[in-house]
Amino acid sequence: LKPYAVKLILIAGPLLLQKPSASSKSKDHVECLSRRLHTWKEGCLMDLVREGKTIQRKLCKSKHKSSPLKVFSDLMGKGQISAALKWVSSNPSSTLEVNDSVLDMLRSKHPDARPMEIDCTFEGPIEVPDPILFNS
Repeated sequence: LKPYAVKLILIAGPLLLQKPSASSKSKDHVECLSRRLHTWKEGCLMDLVREGKTIQRKLCKSKHKSSPLKVFSDLMGKGQISAALKWVSSNPSSTLEVNDSVLDMLRSKHPDARPMEIDCTFEGPIEVPDPILFNS
């Protein structure tokens, strides 16, 4: 354990004090720190590292919204349907006029459903995502 002690001390601060999200409040920081200290004392260091990586990936994704077209799908993915619809209606260039050509194109992109194939289902254990991923 001695070779790892120095590394653990060096990463302890950033791992324990990392903000859970870009918009988190002090209360969230205190709760996360308390939970992380408990995890550290239990010796579950890889859980802390995994949580840190999850937070970093989430922060990097939120900084790189390059396309305005991505806004709609991001809002829908977060379940903010009302906000997504408001965004679409406030951007006249984001919607097409509904006519036969547009309807035909939509039908071609959304064919009838096929029966489920057993080869397409999951088998065995499924990796559960870190709960910090679902914090705002």
